[in-house]
Amino acid sequence: MLRAIATTIGIGGAAYYGDLVDAMVALCIVNAITLIGYSWAVFRVDGIPFLPGLLTSCRSMITSFIMAIGVRVFLGAFDDKLTSAYAQVIAGALVGGVLYGILFLLTERVLVKKVLAMVRKRGGGPATEASSA
Repeated sequence: MLRAIATTIGIGGAAYYGDLVDAMVALCIVNAITLIGYSWAVFRVDGIPFLPGLLTSCRSMITSFIMAIGVRVFLGAFDDKLTSAYAQVIAGALVGGVLYGILFLLTERVLVKKVLAMVRKRGGGPATEASSA
């Protein structure tokens, strides 16, 4: 209930006094505060230290945030060369994909190793055995 009220006030106020971008920034801020509050409660109950738990559970969000900043910097640097909105979307998607791929490989090495080990262990056999019926 409190979350719904805070979200409505935050987005409504930002939209009234600003524009759509301000409203979306307000939504992100409210969601970040909610995430921290929920995480604190869950980690406290489970006995998990807050900061390491938050960094583990939010790793992909942090990676996405860094990627978004990188794309924004790229688009700002090449603003005069990317005059078409379509070119900006395509260039941003390409740069964002490369950045996220690199960041994913750097931050999720353990996961990638586990998945590759599982694939090697299977040996490329069939996913399920055929039924004789």
